[in-house]
Amino acid sequence: MKRLWCAALGAIALLGLAPGHAAEPYPWCFVDQTMSGATTCAFVSYAQCYATAAGGNGGYCIENPAYRGPPAAGARRAPR
Repeated sequence: MKRLWCAALGAIALLGLAPGHAAEPYPWCFVDQTMSGATTCAFVSYAQCYATAAGGNGGYCIENPAYRGPPAAGARRAPR
């Protein structure tokens, strides 16, 4: 019974540490055209993304559809 209780608490703790589904904070995404088809939204400018795409990585750049821009000045997070 004690093991089950510890396992349940461990699972709850891991779920609490899991990353949320917040939008990526970068405005440009690299779309990989290889077999993986991965999208990486980690670029602050089109030029930075294009340098990755032009490097022979077989992909292209798009604007991040989930990008919301920088937080407004004075914006505060809600208390927990």
